[in-house]
Amino acid sequence: MIRCKPLHICFYISDHGFGHAMRCVPIMEELLTQGTRITVVCGVRQIPVIRADLGDKNIFYCIEKMDVRFMLHSGNLMVDSERLYEETSVYLSQREQMATKETKWLVDNEVDIAVCDMPLWSIEACQLAGIPMQYLGNFIWAELYHEYLPDEI
Repeated sequence: MIRCKPLHICFYISDHGFGHAMRCVPIMEELLTQGTRITVVCGVRQIPVIRADLGDKNIFYCIEKMDVRFMLHSGNLMVDSERLYEETSVYLSQREQMATKETKWLVDNEVDIAVCDMPLWSIEACQLAGIPMQYLGNFIWAELYHEYLPDEI
């Protein structure tokens, strides 16, 4: 079959630091040379960093809260387990609503494939929309937060 429109790939990138964004940039850079349309969904802090490398040609940027970052005690680098538990509980309670909303967006915007670098709700949205998804990551949140949160989380 001959494809008449450019491939549309959506990148869902964690806003937990900048490493997730930086490992996606070379992939997006190569895809852009092939005429691919790209949507980047990530946190507000990551967009300027990605934009500095890739610009705006064939890229649309969406700001979303992607996941829960470590909550630290004020004035030091110690994890505030209580605040992390509260934030994670709220985030998980909204997961289904976020996935449902994103499912509609994926379908309405004719996304062909997604690359998910961690955010849980983005993976669920792709599954609900029936859109092929590639997971990109080197750990999962359960591993990262295991020592700070109860097992049921």
